[in-house]
Amino acid sequence: MRLVLGVAGSVVLVAGVVVGGMGSGRFDPILSERDTPMTVSAALRRNRQLPLSETQALVAAHAARAVGDQAAEVELLERAMAGGPLAEVARIELAEAVAEADGERAVALVLQTLESPGTPQLREAALEVALLVLRSGVMPVTRLKLEKIVPRLPRSSRGRLQVGLADPKDNSWRRVLGRMLKLNRVDLAAFEAAHILNELPDLTPRERWYVARCFYQHALYEVAAPKLQALVEGKGRGVPIWEASFLRGRCAFRGDQWSEAVTWYRRALTAVPNREREAELRVHLARALELGGDLGQAVEQARLAVLADTTDSRRLFLARLRLRSGRVDLAEAGIARIRLRSERSRGRLLVALHFFAMAQVDVGLEALNRVSSRPWRGPAHVLAATVLAEAGQFDQALQRLERAAPELDIFWGGLARETMGDLPGELVGKWREQQRSAVVEGGAASRRALRKWSVLEWDPRELSKVRKAVAKSRPLDVSMEEPVVTGLAGLLWQHGLRAGAVRWDPNAFPVGTPEEALWTARTFSAEEMPWRAIRAADTSWRSRGADVPLRAYPEVLEIASYPLPHLQRVREVATAADIDWTVVAGVAREESRWNPGVLSRVGARGLMQLMPATAADVATSIGFAVPLQEDLFDPGLSLQLGSKELGRLVAAFDGFIAPAVAAYNAGEAQSRQWLDQCGKGCDTARFLLTMTFGATRTYTADVLAAAEVYGRRIKGRSERPHVVPESAPPNVRSPD
Repeated sequence: MRLVLGVAGSVVLVAGVVVGGMGSGRFDPILSERDTPMTVSAALRRNRQLPLSETQALVAAHAARAVGDQAAEVELLERAMAGGPLAEVARIELAEAVAEADGERAVALVLQTLESPGTPQLREAALEVALLVLRSGVMPVTRLKLEKIVPRLPRSSRGRLQVGLADPKDNSWRRVLGRMLKLNRVDLAAFEAAHILNELPDLTPRERWYVARCFYQHALYEVAAPKLQALVEGKGRGVPIWEASFLRGRCAFRGDQWSEAVTWYRRALTAVPNREREAELRVHLARALELGGDLGQAVEQARLAVLADTTDSRRLFLARLRLRSGRVDLAEAGIARIRLRSERSRGRLLVALHFFAMAQVDVGLEALNRVSSRPWRGPAHVLAATVLAEAGQFDQALQRLERAAPELDIFWGGLARETMGDLPGELVGKWREQQRSAVVEGGAASRRALRKWSVLEWDPRELSKVRKAVAKSRPLDVSMEEPVVTGLAGLLWQHGLRAGAVRWDPNAFPVGTPEEALWTARTFSAEEMPWRAIRAADTSWRSRGADVPLRAYPEVLEIASYPLPHLQRVREVATAADIDWTVVAGVAREESRWNPGVLSRVGARGLMQLMPATAADVATSIGFAVPLQEDLFDPGLSLQLGSKELGRLVAAFDGFIAPAVAAYNAGEAQSRQWLDQCGKGCDTARFLLTMTFGATRTYTADVLAAAEVYGRRIKGRSERPHVVPESAPPNVRSPD
């Protein structure tokens, strides 16, 4: 006999335990995870009379948690951990439930999982419980048990537990922390280790170096700067003076203190260990000089960098600076010496952009013809098509767009469609008919036509025809039956514990076929793990055929690829910041994939990947207390502070979204330099191609593309959030 939820929330007894048997893989759950207090009370009474099975108790415990009945949850979890395949899950969930009230018991519960977990997610949760309890204090015998486990843990978990166990008064632990920071300064364990060491008296120069280097890595530039300066001036033993000087300069650079950065970079050059390091330092020095307004000295330092250690990227850097200083002849001579075809094409594109900035449109178009390799060829064709369409040369513009289509990503495809929409209707109609005919014929020509049509079709009504053609050649069944979920996730799923299945064993969800990957993506999205949903949706798209853009597949795939959690909150903070909500959503997706727990290699934190100093400045400006480091992982706070900073940047760039988004990633001064270099008539396409940081260029394009997708999906959208506003400053024009 067991309990099931009956009609209208009543509880009834039925015979049997399993419906359909193991062969069907279906268990009839006794409760849902979101049932009523009345139902949970009935389950407790049933358990006390004739104990529920372990699985039934676990399901009931989840329902108790959903209604906030912690006492019932604990009682039911105690029953659930008595045995069975889900006992480990019950044990960890019980440890989480009692950690604050009974830390010793919680640690005893997680010890086994720390050593030998069923899944990495279970170990991570066990580690979090242990760390929580350690912060409150534990008995010596419990501490000893945890210390014995440390060597058997993976490196990432080992470091975090070592930091949790560290006793600053014990010199042996001091050495452990020092070794940790020597090998690793990136993750949160290293950051916490640096804080512990920083509080100790009489640090050695090497220990102070490890601490300062870690603080710099985590973007605490104002804290790291005086420590680095003291190390350089003290010339401490075991400290690489050139690197300490360089990082001191980087702290100044991050604070837009260009002359101070130059001073420290020059100091680092006097102690540089080899030619490669010298070349790297001179490039940094040239960047600081350029931003500080000394273009002549910047060119000289870039030239010396090439002489010290010649690479294509350094030749390209020098060529860009020479273009800015008006020496097109020297720039082109340097570009001709570049060996790698893609880098040489990048240089030729920079030459074309220089002529556009000088309003020499015809010369710029001629220069674009020499951009002959990926990844620059497609964007160059789109830029040329836009210019040709504005000049009324519609046939040539269409030819350029057709040549570009096979090489365009989601952002450049969007810009290509904007230009396509500006072409005469009769011309576009004939082009459409050509693509339809080629698709019907089949073969290689059909595939090429389908690719071009799906990328360049701008009319939503015609896009539905493209989707039908794609569905014939590469069908994607969006209504497939629920696939088999294996492992621990499968057991939890069979019992209706869907959130638990996603939390405790996400890697067991199927992605072997495009349909399975799509189903998994939709499941992850429904269970509030959007970052996993994005990954699974990408797998579905690529396995079905990434030569055709996402927009040509069923709309559910795009929705899974662009989940939209926290929509109401996003709209609220965007309104308060006077910014289009789609841009905020686009930034959150590209910064963190909507994962609030992300920590970047440069110290950015949370959903909107805020730097600590930026978060402090924004919080102060709106009357908030300076947030603690861990506060930045709170999704609500991250969205509020991040949107405020975005709003400030959009206003600073007079509504031009592209440089504002670029500034969010690379800094306002750097974005202004790109905008200045982009010159007269700058638009979104030219601005992106002018950008010199590949990661920031890709990031900005992805944010703008995501904003466009979100805008199409939700009513009240901004149709084209990336374009320049009509009120743009004189050196900026709208592509409209």
